Formats: sequence, structure tokens, C-alpha cells
Amino acid sequence: MPDIYRTVADAVSTVLRENNCTFDAAFSAVMQNYKHLDWTTTRREVGSMLGKRKKRKPSKVKIPKQLDLLFGRPRDEVLADAAEQEANLTRGIPAHDL
Repeated sequence: MPDIYRTVADAVSTVLRENNCTFDAAFSAVMQNYKHLDWTTTRREVGSMLGKRKKRKPSKVKIPKQLDLLFGRPRDEVLADAAEQEANLTRGIPAHDL
């Protein structure tokens, strides 16, 4: 029986991610396909499973610390050079066009 809860939890997670709605709305939408299950028990089990899952945060672009190896220069120099090049690219462009 726990496998059905995992299936429902995966479906609820998908609906949450795609529709950007509340847990209650996503759970109600998914449970339309699982009317044979007890809503109270299923909600408790699914909520527990989703609560234990690791929250994913948007990944940020990370600059590796091995830049010394990649470019043969210290990391600080590479970052300073990148900032300077970015400034050169945007210089002369009106702010409302950026």
C-alpha cells in the first residue's frame, strides 16, 4: 500500500511544480483519480512524504575555485577581468535598452 502513496506524492509534486498552486489544490486535483483511497490517511501520508523530500533551490552559477588551473591565472584576476569585460560590453548602451 505505501507504493500508492508514493505515486500520489509524485503526482502532487508534479502538479505543485507545474501549476504553482497550493498543496490543498494540487492534492484535490490528484485525488480525483484516486477516489478509492481514504482522503485523510492519504493526505497525511503524502504530506509526510513531501515534507521529508529535499527542497530544491534554483542553482546559481558558481565560479569554480579551479580557475587557476583553467586559465593559468589567479581566480581574483580572472574575476576582475570578467567584470571589466562585462563593463566594456555595456558601456555606451542606454540604461533603458539593457
